[in-house]
Amino acid sequence: MEHILKYKKDDNSIEINLCKSAPAQIKPLPIIYELIKYWKKKGYREIIDVGCGKLRNSLVLVEHFYVWICDFSEQFDKLCIKDRLSKLKKNPNFKGIIYPDEFKNGKLNADAAFLSFVIHTIPEKHLRIQLIESTIKNLKPPHEIFIAVPYRVSYYKNKMTEANRFNDGFLFNAGHGQKTFYREYSSSQIDNFMSELGFRVDRIFHADKRIMRCYYIDK
Repeated sequence: MEHILKYKKDDNSIEINLCKSAPAQIKPLPIIYELIKYWKKKGYREIIDVGCGKLRNSLVLVEHFYVWICDFSEQFDKLCIKDRLSKLKKNPNFKGIIYPDEFKNGKLNADAAFLSFVIHTIPEKHLRIQLIESTIKNLKPPHEIFIAVPYRVSYYKNKMTEANRFNDGFLFNAGHGQKTFYREYSSSQIDNFMSELGFRVDRIFHADKRIMRCYYIDK
């Protein structure tokens, strides 16, 4: 998967830049310490932050686990990200960066994966499936994956119109002629998506305007 995806819509060329989908805020997920406690109780030691974006969660996870981060090299070009990455690299628990082309080869053997605000930004279902399948390859059984997606956020809801509908979601302007993609999942829809790939719900976390679950493969 490339960070820029090109499509046609109504005879117009469209560029979707996946790197521009990363949330601007720097605060980690509100339930992250609850998740950390849960994974520590399970004895997990090594985590992959898949689609780590601006490292807002990586910098917390690395204080408690050995952490790999996975994202496009273009994601780390901005000065603010370079500063955070430099801080991350100074932590002895930081294992390194793995880029998407390497990630699909399944070289890691981590305990669990963390996908926060990632799945819903990918504009095609088969690409979402490819990402989950690559993640499975990099995990030990039971292949535990934490997924968080936004839900009923007014910022997005007010922009979801027929005019910007694309595939199973919507396109938003990202500047310089590029777009980002947003797909609203309900809890049952994200559960069904993971169920189709062989996963079961392991743990549900509760927070406003977010759907967050741990999934595992029961085999």
